[in-house]
Amino acid sequence: MAARFETLGRMPGGLFINSITAFEGLVRFSLQVPRQAMREVGTVCSDWDPFAAHLPFDVTMTRQNVEAIIAEGYALVDNYAPGENPMVVVPPESAPSSERESNWR
Repeated sequence: MAARFETLGRMPGGLFINSITAFEGLVRFSLQVPRQAMREVGTVCSDWDPFAAHLPFDVTMTRQNVEAIIAEGYALVDNYAPGENPMVVVPPESAPSSERESNWR
């Protein structure tokens, strides 16, 4: 990210972060660039951290619906049919990215 920032002279228009560990790396990196640079990036993280609401830039986070994932897993075990490989999709929940949206759950 540092090399890309140096080459472009700015952050990319958008970032999709696929885990909280990678997101933590982005947060560490954000301390090395001007705050305005991070405010100009559309940032999405496919994991959820409640502390992201306190960051100085907006982040759209999703949270896995763990209860539904577990229920679907048990349903697959309870209804096991040899030779069948069903695909189960459990959509994530969108999480707030700022304190003004803090009534979420």
